[in-house]
Amino acid sequence: MVLPTGKVMWWAYPRNPNRVVGDPTTPNTAQAWLWDPANGSVKRVDPPLVKDPVDGQMKPANIWCSGQSMLADGRVLVTGGNLSYDGSGLDFKGLNKVYTFNPWNETWTEQPDMRHGRWYPSQTTLPDGRAVILSGFDETGGGYSSTNKDIEIFTPSPDLDGRGTITLLGERAQAGTPPDGGLYPHTFVMPSGRVLIAGPDPNDSWFLRDPGPTNTFAWDNFLGTAGQHLWGTAVLLPDGPAGSTKVEEIGGSNLVKSPAALATSEIIDENNLGAGWQPGPSLNIARSHHNTVLLPDGSMVTVGGGVGRRDPEGQWAADPEQRQVELYDPSTNSWRLGAAQAEARAYHSTAVLLPDGRVISAGDDYNGGIDKDTAEIYEPPYLFKGPRPTVTSAPGSISLGQSFSVATPDTDIAKAVLVAPGATTHANDMNQRLVPLSFTERTGAVDLLAPANGWIAPPGYYMLFLVNDAGVPSIARWVRLVPGASPPAPAGLVAAYSFDEGSGTTAADSSGKGNAGAVSGATWTAVGRNGGAL
Repeated sequence: MVLPTGKVMWWAYPRNPNRVVGDPTTPNTAQAWLWDPANGSVKRVDPPLVKDPVDGQMKPANIWCSGQSMLADGRVLVTGGNLSYDGSGLDFKGLNKVYTFNPWNETWTEQPDMRHGRWYPSQTTLPDGRAVILSGFDETGGGYSSTNKDIEIFTPSPDLDGRGTITLLGERAQAGTPPDGGLYPHTFVMPSGRVLIAGPDPNDSWFLRDPGPTNTFAWDNFLGTAGQHLWGTAVLLPDGPAGSTKVEEIGGSNLVKSPAALATSEIIDENNLGAGWQPGPSLNIARSHHNTVLLPDGSMVTVGGGVGRRDPEGQWAADPEQRQVELYDPSTNSWRLGAAQAEARAYHSTAVLLPDGRVISAGDDYNGGIDKDTAEIYEPPYLFKGPRPTVTSAPGSISLGQSFSVATPDTDIAKAVLVAPGATTHANDMNQRLVPLSFTERTGAVDLLAPANGWIAPPGYYMLFLVNDAGVPSIARWVRLVPGASPPAPAGLVAAYSFDEGSGTTAADSSGKGNAGAVSGATWTAVGRNGGAL
């Protein structure tokens, strides 16, 4: 995670259980570290102690395989992780702990427990400052049969070191509720006033409506992806100041057919849900366990990845080809190959944008042995196109819809963007988004207009970049977008769909569940728009 102090925070197990299967000495704990890109310093900040159910000893909580995002006040929210290993390295149980990390005093606070454990959960911050949490395996260790079906809401305390509350919003896989899905679902706050759940499992294709202050659980369905994009990335594609309606799934693997990595992508447009998921531009190299990072000029870079799963190497297998990054150009709607990394970075690798416009790529399960790894910094092409724009002053906080000014001596500013700091794990970034701002140039400054509401840009800390007409970004200034009242969802949002499973048998996916898209005779039928006629 990138923190609003400019430091980068990461955590992991101290010894890799995936590389020492059956080793009883594999510790059930985690380490957390802060790294300051400004001076290279590091500091260890381990999570709070909990009792290990295996040996009864107090150890730093094993928040590896947790969910993470940033709250509106800049705190890190961490949910779930590993309760215990079974010794085989295969049967993981979910931790039910919730923690926040204050980046200014660099201390942890234990929050109320969730009802059940979560291993590989997802979360996202809502426009009212709360966070929604879903998915993950629970504490029973039963694999996909033990998926946590609770949808919970975390309400933070006003005190940065205080305790908030956890509220059960609803459950999945019940009559009239969303279907059960996979692990680490991709979630996005959308300008329509809903949260989009978008893969990588086809069952993870639905909208959570704004729960509002009364915690009303309501949802809308839509057609799932053509296939799995397990271990693939997903991004909210940058658009204009009114917010983006398009989400793209990139790469991954479709275990229904093969564990091999995919080069394909699929795009869903909330403004055209009837068209379903449509093919997007393909990568040049198939990738699984990669990371896709939004860049301030509106492009994207996909970093690392591997071949999917290849025995005996397993999910961390990679070939030299995947070391080359791929750059997406929105003007041509295509990917091209870029520079190559020194090391392959597949399963358990991460990559996030730094405030200076560079990208740090770190970790995986393959390089460096079982108890250490490395990181690399990527400098995108825009850093070689000439001088950077300069931001001489900017406000520390802005309100939704507010006009504000940023001082700059440059007269060639082409765009201004807010980029949310990354919070990535297992090819899933639960926090990043890029929001272009309306702006007007004048002598010595640019006048900007903050996003209209929290559905376009959820509250929190953003990196504010100015980008010149050569595509070169400034060094970012941290700006806090202050939360406001959650606006009502617009009327006439989307067609709702009913599903008829038809006849025949269902092709099983990797979890043993049915893949709705593969049922013989299966059909989706539009039945209404927000309860009314189409």
